[in-house]
Amino acid sequence: MADSINTKTLVIENETRLVSGSAATKASESGTGHTRRVEPIPTFIQMQTETLIKSNNVNASIVLGNDRPGNSASGHGGKGHTQNATIDLVAGRTSLYVAEQNKSKKLIYVHPNMKADAARVYISQKTDVDDNFELVDGKIGNSKNKSAVAIKADGIRIIGREGIKLVTKTDFANSTNNETIRQYGVDIIANNNDTTLQPMVLGTNLSSLIGELISEIDNLQNRLASFVENQQSFNEQMANHIHISPFFGKPTKPAMNLNYTKASYEELSTRFKNLFNHDTGLHFQKINFVGISNKYLSDGSQECIKSKYNNVN
Repeated sequence: MADSINTKTLVIENETRLVSGSAATKASESGTGHTRRVEPIPTFIQMQTETLIKSNNVNASIVLGNDRPGNSASGHGGKGHTQNATIDLVAGRTSLYVAEQNKSKKLIYVHPNMKADAARVYISQKTDVDDNFELVDGKIGNSKNKSAVAIKADGIRIIGREGIKLVTKTDFANSTNNETIRQYGVDIIANNNDTTLQPMVLGTNLSSLIGELISEIDNLQNRLASFVENQQSFNEQMANHIHISPFFGKPTKPAMNLNYTKASYEELSTRFKNLFNHDTGLHFQKINFVGISNKYLSDGSQECIKSKYNNVN
């Protein structure tokens, strides 16, 4: 029967749901106060290995079976694999096509549909979860032939009264007892687009980086202020230092071989040393900046501000 289904329209011709009845019956089926109501409910195409727990009043069901994200040939169950037990909880099966059923008054037969079903919790012992839901790889990659739990709906809320933890790699082996060698993290991918996925920032390391940068900038500011002060003093010493010329007793510009007093010589010497020290200080500060960059911005560094495992776009 499943092979005769037109999976594009999901409509079987010449089969009509009985929705007729008396006015009193229809009034009693309005749904008010949780009374029974007339509501289109698609007919689930059940496989031999599946146990179907369903409601006759609302469009909700639980299917216990093998991995089947689509028609009878889909998933590991469709390939005849073992150890792919699956629990599929669905509310609003094929809700995107309910309007068509309302118009046509025809029975709709449906397979699981990861796109059209309104809300789902899919729990499988072995499945290709990323392919089933058409998810991009991100940094974590594409999970195949592994156990998975997938939750899909228009809005998802995870609420913890005391806290929520997202934890990866709690065990050294996966559900098939294969050793998990790779270090897995958490990818937060908006719009199912991983082209701009970047490492998350580690707050403590970032605070340390900002603190060290502020300290270095403060040192640079102090060096600059001291340099300006010494340069101005040196310029004043040179500008005010004059000699009387033997010719007509006129003042002359200072010469490099002039004999200074001991005090003025020592002061000028100190200014020269300070100016030299500023240059040396700036040189070592440049080295400090390189060290800070390697410490906080290099991949693999213990104090790198970028998360090694967790990513976001």
